[in-house]
Amino acid sequence: MRFLVDENLSPRLASLLEDAGHEANHVAHLGLAAADDATLFEFAENTGAVIISADTDFSAVLARADRSSPSAVQLRRLGGRRLEEQARLLIDNLELLE
Repeated sequence: MRFLVDENLSPRLASLLEDAGHEANHVAHLGLAAADDATLFEFAENTGAVIISADTDFSAVLARADRSSPSAVQLRRLGGRRLEEQARLLIDNLELLE
């Protein structure tokens, strides 16, 4: 899978996803750190990437715009999970997301 990791998550998340065999980029590495949601949606849609964000409004923006793509995963920082645990949780559940 291809992922676009939003600026509110660590660039290390993209590295951990790549280590697990996925294509992942952090917005900061692409010059998109200050980009608005519409720009991120367009980039993700054009590249076939799934947006991973801690931002709660991505899914709402997609719904209000009546869009079915790009896909977005909201990764919440629950219970003080370390980044490695967040990445493992995501990776272990990718089959369900596909």
